[in-house]
Amino acid sequence: LSHLMHNMTSIDDDLYKFLFSNLLTRVYDKEPPVRLKAVTCIASFQNDDGGEEISEAAQKLLVIVQNDPSPEVRRAAVLQLENNKLTRPYILERARDVNSTNRRIIYSKVLKTFKDFRTIPSNERIKLLTWGLRDREESVQKATTKLLCETWLQNVDNDVMELLERLKVMESDISETAVKVFLENRKDIT
Repeated sequence: LSHLMHNMTSIDDDLYKFLFSNLLTRVYDKEPPVRLKAVTCIASFQNDDGGEEISEAAQKLLVIVQNDPSPEVRRAAVLQLENNKLTRPYILERARDVNSTNRRIIYSKVLKTFKDFRTIPSNERIKLLTWGLRDREESVQKATTKLLCETWLQNVDNDVMELLERLKVMESDISETAVKVFLENRKDIT
């Protein structure tokens, strides 16, 4: 069903309502693999039209992202959640997930889908760098370092000065750490 839903271009309203309501019951199944498949299918019901409202499917995914006991189910939900200004705060908060793999994926995959880090408010960027660079797991620290030294630098067309300006070096204590990490990992620029 999940595979079919991702490949359909349109669906009858009655069928949509029937499928969606039945999938919602599967989201609360006791078995994580069943919930995982339900999440994958529900994700195809999102309408990412950039509007001012979050779709019912996206609302359900937000609840799953925050509350499902299975890290795999939370990971699937956050990876498939539509990325817009209304869902973005919930996506960013997953950088504090209890599961280190989920935290790493936020830095290594999800934040790259934001296209440009400058769309993230500066206070949120500071939080992300603080959480990522000071994470207890080395894999999360490495993913944060790679995000900073490669992706974010590419976002500013390899302009180191603009990157430093965007990091608000004079206003944040984590910015000093970020600059040190940047200089240690990008010796080709220094």
